[in-house]
Amino acid sequence: MTECLAHEALRVLIVEDHPMVAERFARVLPQEDGLEVVGIAASAAEGLRRARTGRPHVMVVDQGLPDGSGTDLAQQLRTELPGTAVVIVSALDEEAVVADAVAAGCSGLVGKNRGAGELVRAVRAAAAGETFLSAEALRALATPKPAAPAPSGLTFREIEVLQCLADGLSNQAIAERLYLSPNTVGNHLQRAMAKLGAHSKLEALVIGVRRGLIALGGQCR
Repeated sequence: MTECLAHEALRVLIVEDHPMVAERFARVLPQEDGLEVVGIAASAAEGLRRARTGRPHVMVVDQGLPDGSGTDLAQQLRTELPGTAVVIVSALDEEAVVADAVAAGCSGLVGKNRGAGELVRAVRAAAAGETFLSAEALRALATPKPAAPAPSGLTFREIEVLQCLADGLSNQAIAERLYLSPNTVGNHLQRAMAKLGAHSKLEALVIGVRRGLIALGGQCR
């Protein structure tokens, strides 16, 4: 994850092999204040080369690339450029894609059919060290759950904070919603991640949904 300074433009590298889609992303993102597209790559290999030289803050990566998957590229980037966050863009909202994105350490996943606003939200969240998972991606994880939530050891407040995260709120927004400090929210999330055995907030969301600890559809009070 990476956190950009307030005065620094957020550098975004697009890795997308469909020219029309890449051009749409490249046209939409710079329209937002503080976002700068620093390049477009049409393959995983080219994306990795450009990332090594350009050091983007965030990479928007298509899951289906001609020379590999976007999550495979994200896995390599996590090792070589841990300061670069990755948002996966996929035409599929299948559970396997979400699981791969989580395992690769991605900051978010959005569908190709979603509006520009959702992509912008995902990019900004990734740059701020937050996570973004589209509602469709979360629903892909909503497999049948047990009648009662599985034991987790999480406190009520930890589950509440995790639920707000599932509803797309940033740490700052969760703090305002629950009348907590941002540091306290961060502490709750870190403890929840530890108890769930999650290595990222995105993975904690996946585990929380699967165990029935959190629900979909705006449950944060």
